[in-house]
Amino acid sequence: PKRLQREFTLPTIVVNSTIYENDPVFYQELSCVLAWAVRDHVSACELAKNGIDSWFLPDLSLMSSEVPRQHREGYGVTDSVLRDSERLLRKVAKANRIHFYPMVDTKNFVPRWRDLLMPHQLGKKIEKTLKNPGYLSDKRFENCDHFLRWLSGVKGVLTGRYHCVTSCLLTRTPFLSVSSNTPKIEHVILDALG
Repeated sequence: PKRLQREFTLPTIVVNSTIYENDPVFYQELSCVLAWAVRDHVSACELAKNGIDSWFLPDLSLMSSEVPRQHREGYGVTDSVLRDSERLLRKVAKANRIHFYPMVDTKNFVPRWRDLLMPHQLGKKIEKTLKNPGYLSDKRFENCDHFLRWLSGVKGVLTGRYHCVTSCLLTRTPFLSVSSNTPKIEHVILDALG
């Protein structure tokens, strides 16, 4: 932010962030930030401890409209941003004959313009996509509404994704979660439990 402010004279506002375990220099570097809106109370406390004011604004995924309740049956498993966790979640789903749903679309790989300008990178991305163990076999969500309807219709979910957890809270779907790449899942659960 300091470089942006210096080079472009742009004010910086940080929205929807999780803050944890940063070096004191981090907070000094970010002293030029005009405003902070964090998605959990633990992050707000961390900033306050370092002399930075912030607002607590729950994640926007919790602001979705109410999903109609329906009869619940079966269970589901979603992925994780962490590869080892995703492999474990896939194994659990397979061993228990539960559908595995990735939260990102690995099936419809569409190259970006810059990928087309670097054919060697494009080849690597296509190869990586084809090697994905769930390519063409995973269940997929058509859109956000499909995902929320699915969640409100299952008895429970095992996940490693923050936004799956927030959506479970929204739809009142029981869930078990594994940790993500930051403590954001643990933080939103603490906020939800009060």
